[in-house]
Amino acid sequence: MRFSLLSVSRLGQLSRLSCLAMIASLAACGASEDVVAIAPLISVQSKAIGFVQVFRVAALRQTTTDGQNISCDDFPATFQLGDARLQKCSPDPSVAATCEAQVPWELGKEIEARVDLQVPFNERLLFVVEGVASNPLAGGTHVVVRGCQGNLIFATGATHQTIAISAQATLGAACPTGAGCELGLQCHQDPTNFPGGYCTQRPCSSDAQCPPGGVCINDPSGGICARPCNATQDCAGAGINNELYNCEGRLAPTGCQRVCVWPAYNPSGKCG
Repeated sequence: MRFSLLSVSRLGQLSRLSCLAMIASLAACGASEDVVAIAPLISVQSKAIGFVQVFRVAALRQTTTDGQNISCDDFPATFQLGDARLQKCSPDPSVAATCEAQVPWELGKEIEARVDLQVPFNERLLFVVEGVASNPLAGGTHVVVRGCQGNLIFATGATHQTIAISAQATLGAACPTGAGCELGLQCHQDPTNFPGGYCTQRPCSSDAQCPPGGVCINDPSGGICARPCNATQDCAGAGINNELYNCEGRLAPTGCQRVCVWPAYNPSGKCG
């Protein structure tokens, strides 16, 4: 089967201030008709999407080369895209490079990207989406949003199937075990002020020292990079209880900033 990535489109702002990207369709090699039409809906937190420059999309087998089974929970703590321990998504080694696609992204513009992925029938697959950005001031590239959907099997003759992938911001993501933050981020564990852990960079004295889209806010022990937000729904994936991580104002070197924080965190820094 060949996965044709036909378009990635910004469909407009929703009430929850997210950006949607639509990817379609899946057809059999050499066939003119769709065998499986898929629509992965990529929902991205609005403050982060403005920094995404490239989407990386990968279809991976859920069994590694050493026979270990993997799930979405293994990204990024255990595995990264391109990890040699992941089996190729195609049984044909000559097309192994087409297991992944890179799709340039420019906010506000329609993009047509013709790329192919070889996806086998009757294999348990894992689809991973990463939104990558660069930080020209601090240097380096960062995965600023990530989404994953697993346990997908495309059977011969199957008809339309939808894959819904929520790509959440990686800054401010929960890390209850102390691991699982993207490369370049550290898990700040403070049960009182950051229950569930908080993927961040610290200390900081300016936004330029944070990953793209991050905001440096004042912290009693030095600045800490926080996830910016417009509303509490932008804080999905933060902490152990999304409903209690709020979008609140905290003092920063640049003034009052709205960020995803635990309500009890740094009361002397509350503002707005």
